[in-house]
Amino acid sequence: MKAILLSLALLSTNVIAATQYVYNYTKKETVVDEESDRVRPIASITKLMTAIVVLESNVSLYEKVPYKGFHSIPSKLRSRDELLSLLLIKSDNNAAEALAKSFPGGRDVFIQAMNNTAKFLAMDHTNYDDPSGLSARNQSTAKDLIKLLHYASTYPKIKQIASMTSFVLVEPSVKKVSAKKKKKKVKTFSSYRVITVNNTNFHLLNEYEEIEISKTGYTNPAGKCLTMFVTKNGEQFAVVILGERNMKDVEKVSRKILNNL
Repeated sequence: MKAILLSLALLSTNVIAATQYVYNYTKKETVVDEESDRVRPIASITKLMTAIVVLESNVSLYEKVPYKGFHSIPSKLRSRDELLSLLLIKSDNNAAEALAKSFPGGRDVFIQAMNNTAKFLAMDHTNYDDPSGLSARNQSTAKDLIKLLHYASTYPKIKQIASMTSFVLVEPSVKKVSAKKKKKKVKTFSSYRVITVNNTNFHLLNEYEEIEISKTGYTNPAGKCLTMFVTKNGEQFAVVILGERNMKDVEKVSRKILNNL
C-alpha cells in the first residue's frame, strides 16, 4: 500500500518521460517503477563507475597527475585522492579525464575497464564512451544503475566522499615583487587561498543524513539526473531519477521519496 501511494504521489508531478526508480535492497523489492527499463544517457552518473575503476586498479591515490583545472580550481599536478573528491563532489569533468589519462595503459584502457566492470555487474544495457558522462553514448537503465550503486556502496572511499556536502581545497598563492634596484633579489610572499567546493546535491545532503552516496548528472540529452544510496530504518535503498527538466523537479521528487521510505 505504501509503495502504491508513493507511486501515485510521484505520478502527480506530471513530469514527462522521466525515469523514477526506487528499489529496496534489504527486502529485494521495487518500491517505485517509472520507465526503469528505458535506455537513456546518464551524464555524470558515469562518474561512479569512474571512481570504481580507479579504486579497483590499486593505482596510488597519492601520486600526482596532470589536471587541467575546472572553473575556479586551478590547473596543476593533483593527487588522485584529490581528483576523486573533485570527481564525486564537484562532478568535475577534467578530474575524470585526468584519472582516465593517467591510468596504466591510458584512456582507452580505462574506458574498456569501465565497460568490463559493467559486464561483470550484469549491467546488460549499459555502455560507457568516456569517463565523465559528457558523451550521449554513455547510456544505461535505472535497473542497471541500482547494481552500480550497490557495488559502489562496498567501497568506503566512495561512501566517504559522495556523502559530503562540501570539501575544502587549500591552494598556495605566491606573489612576486619586482626589484627596483639592480642585482637585488626578487622577493616572494607566500599565502594561501581557500576554495570551498560544494556538492552538486548540496541541499538534499544537508537535509537527509540517510543519504550515503549521492551523484548528480546533467547534459542536454540526459536531462537532470540523480542517483542515491540510502539507509533508513535499517533498510537499504537505491533511488534513481533520470531525465528530469530541472534540479527543482529532482529535489521535489527526491523529497517525496525520502520522506516516504
